[in-house]
Amino acid sequence: VAGYVAALKAAGIHHRQEAIFNVLPERNKPTYPLHGLFKSSPSFTAAVCTDESAAELVARAASAFGRRIPDDLGVVCFQNMRSRVPYSGPASDFQNIGLEACGLLGKWAAPAPQIRVPCVWRERQSFVELREIGIRD
Repeated sequence: VAGYVAALKAAGIHHRQEAIFNVLPERNKPTYPLHGLFKSSPSFTAAVCTDESAAELVARAASAFGRRIPDDLGVVCFQNMRSRVPYSGPASDFQNIGLEACGLLGKWAAPAPQIRVPCVWRERQSFVELREIGIRD
């Protein structure tokens, strides 16, 4: 979460802490805590998900709350280049990431070296641009 919040800040995008939802199951709560996403006023218009599984949970919850993707809620997720997810988002070669990580472990150094992993945007029609739904800058 800290990295996501730092990226929002660097991009000049204001965020609200209550707008960050954890979709990992908790021992004392077997259901996913997404009600706030769909009960908020004003309504959220987009969700950035950490992976395909989180995007699927958001999509199922959206359907349960009568929201349609991408008409009512845009969904974007980080994904593997080889996956066939129906969501738009940045895609990386996860196999390559794993190989790079193993290479870094084999050359232990302090501080740890930082590497960049190539990423491309995959358009899957899971969101619409703001101007398409009548929102202007």
